[in-house]
Amino acid sequence: MRTVIFPCVFILFLYPLLGSCDRKTCCDDPPENTSFNPPTREDFQRLQQQFTDSLAETFVFNTNEGLYATSAKGTQIRVYPNCVNTVDGTSVDGEVSLKFLQYYDRRTTLLASIPSWARTNTDITALLNIGAFFSVHLYQGDSELFSNCEMLITIPFSLLPETDRELNLWNGDEIYQGTAPWLPLDGGLLVEADNYITSFLYGKWRAISKNVELSETTNDIRVLVSEGYNSDNARVYIAYPNDNNGLAQLHYDRETGMFHSPYPLPDIPQAYLIFLSEDDGQWRYGIKEITVTENTTYTLAHSETQRASSETLISVINDLP
Repeated sequence: MRTVIFPCVFILFLYPLLGSCDRKTCCDDPPENTSFNPPTREDFQRLQQQFTDSLAETFVFNTNEGLYATSAKGTQIRVYPNCVNTVDGTSVDGEVSLKFLQYYDRRTTLLASIPSWARTNTDITALLNIGAFFSVHLYQGDSELFSNCEMLITIPFSLLPETDRELNLWNGDEIYQGTAPWLPLDGGLLVEADNYITSFLYGKWRAISKNVELSETTNDIRVLVSEGYNSDNARVYIAYPNDNNGLAQLHYDRETGMFHSPYPLPDIPQAYLIFLSEDDGQWRYGIKEITVTENTTYTLAHSETQRASSETLISVINDLP
């Protein structure tokens, strides 16, 4: 494959032409060609899974006894006795493993590919910008199991960037694939002493978060990356200064060969484009500070990226304001 390096940030003054803009027509400057081997979909997914697994905590318990455990960060997990089944509904006896995932900031949600796009009850687009993201999975050997009872999660206020009794509960069952927004869950979040408490079924993604409602006017921002990268092997996000959680994931348009924002973006002039992919078992990333301008095509070429371990990349993201 060949990378295409565009030194320009090209503003499309003629908005009607935007729909026909693609990687061959968006910029006038001739491209500089550089050879590289883009990763496969499997390579990228394997790296994401390795990172997710590195953050997971595993608890082993007997199904007849249930589980009451505390994670390393202080989150409490309660699974009631005799509540674990196979996929066909057969009750499971003996020891099983519980895999617990929890994320509290954009450093980890970014590498785990969990964006924070949401839709409110009034169908307004929002970003979840402060809170906790978590999920639970059950296994016996290599077989994934289910719970026929709700599990209880207790999250201390101290784990959240801000103590706010007005945080809400969000359902993210489809968000892990990056194809659907977080949706509100009314009445499922309790506040007791200095803790948030919620119950949910196995295998569900939940968030306890504030949200920032966005204008319903979509800024048609597009990002051109080097040829060879697409939604199979790369992600492009927009992050904002002083926002600990907010990550707007851009979607890939195969007709134009660009990543774009299919939903409204925050009305914040300064932002960061973050490109993520895989390179020989490590992350390949690029970060570019931009001034957000409506109907603009930005470029982030392979030559503007570099390789990093998960630890290094987390440190880089942590240094963003």
